[in-house]
Formats: sequence, structure tokens, C-alpha cells
Amino acid sequence: MEVYLESDDPYVNEPQKWEAVGKTLLWASSVIGGSILVPALFKKKRVYTVISAPIGEAPAPVVEAQPEPEQANLPEPLRCPPLVRNKIVRLFTIIADEDVVTNGPLLWRLGSEIEDQHHVHPFTFLMNMPRNKIQQIFNSPNFFYRLVRIPTIMNGIERGMNRERNRLGLLVPAFAAHMQKEEQPIRQLIQAADWRGLVHYLFDINA
Repeated sequence: MEVYLESDDPYVNEPQKWEAVGKTLLWASSVIGGSILVPALFKKKRVYTVISAPIGEAPAPVVEAQPEPEQANLPEPLRCPPLVRNKIVRLFTIIADEDVVTNGPLLWRLGSEIEDQHHVHPFTFLMNMPRNKIQQIFNSPNFFYRLVRIPTIMNGIERGMNRERNRLGLLVPAFAAHMQKEEQPIRQLIQAADWRGLVHYLFDINA
């Protein structure tokens, strides 16, 4: 298995100040053209259900939610609860089909929840992007899509990938298997930082 080491990564020596600037630009674009923030905080996340006890009784224990059967074999950073998946699908449905200016506040809220509340890994995000909506967006001849919507999506994906750049390699096998794609092209596209090419490959979009 190929592992990305810091010494092999073309981004390691870049200044870190791009993170704050990138986030500002990305959210500014969302108000105009339908943004999507892709977080990449490589945190171990758990979903808990708290059951309140009647007055006078001891609180019920906190029970950790079990992953869905189809995700049980995925590494934990790649698992996605149904609630989060629904938010991702809703986000791209708005971008593809609805007035993104009118829905700007909703896009902002969904993106903020995906990043700040759920800490979705960029691979997880790609795995749950609705294929039909992504193809619709990227294959559209609409000038507004090409000028605003697609660049905004790609800015978010690039930001997430850059933040996780030193921890992507180990997750590529599971990611590729889920996407039903070959590992080697994915690794090559990541190494080249060709994020547009990666999206085209994963979602069968013609150049």
C-alpha cells in the first residue's frame, strides 16, 4: 500500500495562511453562486443518543449509535450518518436545480453544519455527493454554472483535500472501492493535485 509521506507531499511547505483566506473566499462565493464548504478535520467522530430519565431516577446511560450495515466496513472517517448525507444531497440539489441567490442563507447554513458540526472528511463528502446532480452541474452548458457554481464547488473540494493532504493515502483503498474506481488513477490525481480531474474521474464526467 502506498502511503503519502510529508516529505513527498507537494503542499507541505506551503504557508498556512491560505486556510483563513480560502474559507473567507469560499463562503463569499456561496452567497452569489451556491457554495460548498468541504471540511477536512481528521477527527474521530461519534454520534450519541441521550435518553432522558423520569424525574427522580438516575439518568439513562449514553448509547453510542451503530453504523449503518453498508458502512460498517468503512474506516470511521469515511462513515456518514443519514442526516449528514441528506444535507449533502440537499446542498447539491439546490446548486443544481434551484435559485442559489434566493437560497444563499440555506446554502450557508448547510455548509456550516457540514463543516463545523459534522466535520465531514473530503473523501466522505465525495462519496455522498449525488452522482446525477454532479453530472448535471458539470455537464451543463450554462455559463453561470461554469463561471460560478463549478469553481465554487472545486474551491471547497481543494480546500478540504489540502487540509487532509498528509492523511489521504491510507484511505484511498476504501474510498476507491466505495466509488467503484481504480486506486492508481485516484492516487495519481491526488499527487498531481488535479481535483477537477478527480471529480471527472469519480463521476464519469467528460472533460
